[in-house]
Amino acid sequence: MSEFTIASSADARTLTLDLKAPRFVNYVDEPDSGDIRRYPRIVLGSSLDLQDNVGAFAKRYNDILAAPLPARASAAVAKARRLAPPQRVVALMRYLNENFRYLSDWRASERDLVPFSLAEIERHGYGDCKDLSTLLTAMLRAAGVKAEPVWVRRDAFTPAALAPTIYAIVRAEVDVAVWWLDPTNPVFAPGMVMPDVQDRWAWVLGADGRVRQDLIPLEAPRAALDAKLRQRFADGEKGSIDGTLALGGHMLMDLSVSDRNEGKSSGDRAICSLIATEPGQCNVERRATSFLVPEQYAVKAHITDLRALDRNAGKFEFARPDFATLWDAFARYKRNG
Repeated sequence: MSEFTIASSADARTLTLDLKAPRFVNYVDEPDSGDIRRYPRIVLGSSLDLQDNVGAFAKRYNDILAAPLPARASAAVAKARRLAPPQRVVALMRYLNENFRYLSDWRASERDLVPFSLAEIERHGYGDCKDLSTLLTAMLRAAGVKAEPVWVRRDAFTPAALAPTIYAIVRAEVDVAVWWLDPTNPVFAPGMVMPDVQDRWAWVLGADGRVRQDLIPLEAPRAALDAKLRQRFADGEKGSIDGTLALGGHMLMDLSVSDRNEGKSSGDRAICSLIATEPGQCNVERRATSFLVPEQYAVKAHITDLRALDRNAGKFEFARPDFATLWDAFARYKRNG
């Protein structure tokens, strides 16, 4: 707030906010994923108290969650209860993924913040984040897993919480661990927190009607790609590559989504482009991906690289992978704050 001049009128009905100096933003050669983390901002609200802001909504959510489970959801819970807690969560996440379509709903009404009833969600066969998270919470509770709906801000970076904002997910206690679940995701890795909801505040709508602020931690880095490549150079710039890859984490999730939306051949082409500078003939061996993402996923590939080498001043250069370009982009990001 120090970058603003703030004045209120004598009758306390008008607030005047002036930015003390213009703020210019200029990106030069920066990636699209670059985020400005320090900027002047004002959030207006009627109260700074979390319960004042969100408590009434916690009651509405609890009223919705108190209703009996609809028939199909109840049948899915009955099957899941036979499993160990982690497998129960997997089964119910899969049920929602296979039976409901995500449909965003941000109408200028209470639908902006309040989900449909459990019966309406099941009857519709679709829902947005708050609908699917509420139904998942109810199903997890019925299956014997402690679960609560959560409001977060979903993005690459989240500033400190000042007033309500919403993207709904679920906090679940699975054995001795806390899982943060987003039933709108098209894939699921048990125990993994999606990158765009890590390292931020979370407002948990407690079953007792109280709202508490929790913290979703930043996860330790995971190996997204472990590659062993054998490369042979022949015939000028051309070469051949035999590769064994182990994919994991978000890279594997992206591949699973690509397979689902665009077909396996599109994913195979992406793998070829990951390994070769200019892929020609490419044969990829891998099993089918699915909604459930394993810790590691094996891929074998044989590729003809049409530009395995670059010609420079009559000599050949091998300059792949180009880690220098990635490092320069990261260094600029850090240097510019």
